[in-house]
Amino acid sequence: MAIAHDLVRELLFFILLYGFDLGTDISVLFEAHRSYTAYKSFLENSNDARNSTSKQIIFCSSGPWNKDDYKREFKAFGATLVAMKFFTALAGFLILSYLIAYTVLIIHRLITNSDPEENQSDKYVTVKFVFAFVCSMLQDIPLTCLAVDLYVKRSGSHGLTCWACYHDETCADKYILGKRFKHTTTLLAVSLTAAVIVSLCKGLTTFYRWSKVDNCRCYELRGCVSIFVGGCFALVIMTPCLGILKFSFFTLPSESANVFSGITDRLFMMGIIIWGVFIVVAFCCPLLRCIQQRQQRA
Repeated sequence: MAIAHDLVRELLFFILLYGFDLGTDISVLFEAHRSYTAYKSFLENSNDARNSTSKQIIFCSSGPWNKDDYKREFKAFGATLVAMKFFTALAGFLILSYLIAYTVLIIHRLITNSDPEENQSDKYVTVKFVFAFVCSMLQDIPLTCLAVDLYVKRSGSHGLTCWACYHDETCADKYILGKRFKHTTTLLAVSLTAAVIVSLCKGLTTFYRWSKVDNCRCYELRGCVSIFVGGCFALVIMTPCLGILKFSFFTLPSESANVFSGITDRLFMMGIIIWGVFIVVAFCCPLLRCIQQRQQRA
């Protein structure tokens, strides 16, 4: 029963953690799809006579609004939305596949009554590491970047949100506009926070299990180092979307003085350094191993 309790507990933790992460991505996707539908309606119903009028909303540009420019921006928004649908479906497939495999593992452990220590075997840790790495590359990095890109395309005084407000009669003042920006910003912030938490847990748990030594029980040291490694891994995963924020969002005239601009810039530079170290290590380790094997054969 101890084996079942441990495995079921870990399964529930997996469902909670990855479910929260994927759920926030789906929420961002649905919200962006609703915006896309509204933009399409305004684009189809707008006309030059309406564009020639002046609608003054604080923060947004008063025009003139070039319909051709916004058609191109709308198409780019739609292409990004399609890409996010693809990677969201891919993430759901990966998580569901792992969930099924883990459920089969639980059933196998119960039937064979395996030793609980087998859960900490090198093979078990390797499988969890590969799954976490694949999910990071195919889910966390693409979806965070796409979510930020969708947000950037709607931001700013000339963004799609302001353009839609200009054509929407229900968007009559800055308070309504502010609620729309706030809703989108909150969803993005929750989505990025979920990605950070999941990445932190991936790095922490994977390194903690990998660093186990049979003849030394240094739990405190392993725990402290694992927290550091998990933080570095989370920063590595977030670096691409931080780059989009740095070079696309905070360069907007309305966001250039944002208090988070400096923080994002520092985190991005730290992430670039860690990426550089990771690439060097990933290239040098196989090369050194190959040289060592050749020397042993000689």
